[in-house]
Amino acid sequence: MREDTDTIPIMNERQKSVTLRDVIINPGLVENKLNMLNVSKSEGPDGFHSRVLKELSSALKVPLHILLSKSIMEGTLPEAWNNGHITPKHNKG
Repeated sequence: MREDTDTIPIMNERQKSVTLRDVIINPGLVENKLNMLNVSKSEGPDGFHSRVLKELSSALKVPLHILLSKSIMEGTLPEAWNNGHITPKHNKG
């Protein structure tokens, strides 16, 4: 039996979706997001505690802006950003 290919959408007819290059980041936005971090959470895979990032937000906003902008322009993210620490939490019972 042959697969029916009449229902497969043609890529040229699809609507343009938002791409990573459409995202606009500035140092003020980076600082704002860093200041919104929850300091009661544990450190991430990078070893930095959110309290350190929050307290150093004014010093980190420009270097992080450069890193994020470069990532967006190249269309890639650092491999470490795909990792996370997940710890199961025991509930009562």
